[in-house]
Amino acid sequence: MPRICQREGCGKRLLDDEGNPEYNNNRRFCGDECLKLDKQERLEAQRAIGRRLGQCQLCGRKLP
Repeated sequence: MPRICQREGCGKRLLDDEGNPEYNNNRRFCGDECLKLDKQERLEAQRAIGRRLGQCQLCGRKLP
């Protein structure tokens, strides 16, 4: 069974350079765009938690 991109709603198959299914790689996303969007979503979630707790999202210090 071919592996697919783990980004929600993408569902593209992970293929190597020749277009064959890729089984033995640790890749989880089909391309740079999906990886970039996933990182943005994770960072935004961390920032929301920091705002709720009143802490800096980078260093963890309490905001004045």
